[in-house]
Amino acid sequence: MCAGYGHVSPLSDGGKIFCVVYAMLGIPLTLILFTALVERLMIVTKFMYDALVSGLGHAFRVLYVRLAHVFIVFCIVLVVIFLVPSAVFTIIETDWNFLDAFYYCFTSMTTIGLGDYIPGDQLLQPYRPLYKICAARQ
Repeated sequence: MCAGYGHVSPLSDGGKIFCVVYAMLGIPLTLILFTALVERLMIVTKFMYDALVSGLGHAFRVLYVRLAHVFIVFCIVLVVIFLVPSAVFTIIETDWNFLDAFYYCFTSMTTIGLGDYIPGDQLLQPYRPLYKICAARQ
């Protein structure tokens, strides 16, 4: 399990047993989901790579085309997983600036999860219960 996010934890014995059973089922199912997701994403990235090779392969060495492909995939991941959610958290969390939101997204997505920033902690936040459910992590 990851460190951090210690504000939510089971207190009863039944809750602790549920968490253990849930993790024993959830972790393998998550790995299966990630495997299926990567298989689908490989189709898209292979199509993009083939398009780059056919478009640029005659003018550049294959190494440079591969580096361009890696750079494009890196930029897409950066935008989709870090920058867009950071912008959303900057808007929703009025106390956070963009760096705070980016830091939260980075520590969450890399499973560091220090727990120093917790979304939905403001008491007067509109739609707080719904937001807490949507922003909850394991």
